[in-house]
Amino acid sequence: MTTVMDLVLVFLGSGAGVAITSLILEHWRHKRSRTESARHLAIRIAFELEGYAIDCAEKANDHQLACSSAGHAGTYLGTVPAPPSLPESTAYSLIDADVLEAILDFPQRCKMASSEAAFWWDAVGDMDCVRTAASGNTIKMGALAIRIAQRLRQRHRLPTRDLTFGEWDIATFFDEEARRIAELDAKRAQLEHKDSGGDIST
Repeated sequence: MTTVMDLVLVFLGSGAGVAITSLILEHWRHKRSRTESARHLAIRIAFELEGYAIDCAEKANDHQLACSSAGHAGTYLGTVPAPPSLPESTAYSLIDADVLEAILDFPQRCKMASSEAAFWWDAVGDMDCVRTAASGNTIKMGALAIRIAQRLRQRHRLPTRDLTFGEWDIATFFDEEARRIAELDAKRAQLEHKDSGGDIST
């Protein structure tokens, strides 16, 4: 009596069975190759963004040192660090579309952040305002770089990366500084609203 397994074996041994099996294997190899290409590009971009975040954290920390020492130590920030160059690759179409949009948007965000800091010199001529804006925007861009890298790693199933050096946690530094900047921005907005004659009691 012919069993289902016998029929399967006969089919696989036939020309049609061999052709279909070859097609399935080729499709699997092609899909695996695309996945690996996407992962390889994703990890390169993630490291570039994380490296940029580390650079921003170091420069922002150095700026704070300069502020606390009246310039005797550290270095003042006068502009937002330039964004990293994206790796050359033909695999960008394989990167998750939502994350890719954030990646491509990032250099333009950095440019706008730097221009916003420079505005204070062009409009007011106050270097302290320039430095304050450059420091705040450097922290914002560094924090954004980490968030994009985290999304990229998660979407393409890459290992997480611990950005801790000794007792200094880069992600925590950005979180704390971002909250501090948000509080200062809120207070500044209240003062501006008050100066314009608005009611801030509500």
